[in-house]
Amino acid sequence: MRISIQPSSKKSPFLLAPATLLIVFFAVTPAPAGTIFSNFGPGNQYDSYGWIVSAVPEYQFSHTVAMGFTAGANYTVTQIGVALRVEAASDSNSIMLSIDDSLDGVPGTPLETWDVAGLSETSGIVTVTPLTQIDLVAGMQYWIVGDASQSNILTIIDWENSNLGNLGAVSENDNGVGWSSSENTQSAFDVQGFISTPDPACILLATVGLGLLLLVRQMSCSSFDFDVVPRPDSEGAKWQRNSF
Repeated sequence: MRISIQPSSKKSPFLLAPATLLIVFFAVTPAPAGTIFSNFGPGNQYDSYGWIVSAVPEYQFSHTVAMGFTAGANYTVTQIGVALRVEAASDSNSIMLSIDDSLDGVPGTPLETWDVAGLSETSGIVTVTPLTQIDLVAGMQYWIVGDASQSNILTIIDWENSNLGNLGAVSENDNGVGWSSSENTQSAFDVQGFISTPDPACILLATVGLGLLLLVRQMSCSSFDFDVVPRPDSEGAKWQRNSF
């Protein structure tokens, strides 16, 4: 007797796999770029005065300032903006900016540094973008640092204050001898980026989706549904067995 195996009329569990994969994809895909921290006012407004970043080589003096912030989640930085203005007496129109990690409540190791030149006596928001990936850890403190200590000419840069009136971590360093931090009015800055790892809700959704996918695969491997339709043999026998 010869038999032929025909596909069952039941739906294959693998048809659920694309939908499950979509759930996992949207759960683990990073969020769009957004604001990690900002103390700019509405419309990116800020005050017309602020902390001074300076270097006076004639007197071997420099004043470096840093503004602290805390990452609310695991982020990857895409852009940093600061409000800067050159004082009229300054011979230089450039400073160094950096983003540093924190060590005992003061700036620690620079994660990346930028040479910001071409500043004007008219204040404006200067933006820098990372050349390497900068990952911030949720709950950890970081610092945006304005530094002119390496300048060999008179440098007086005004890092304009935030106009929100909120206090935050401010750290100062005179002549590179050490940092001193306090709660004070911060200079205006923002940090942009995107969440680099999913939040707990996304992780839970991804876990459920992966579990469903594994369950579907197990079901499909343990049960193979088919219809067996024998062809009549010489004795004319006919029989059919449905899905077991």
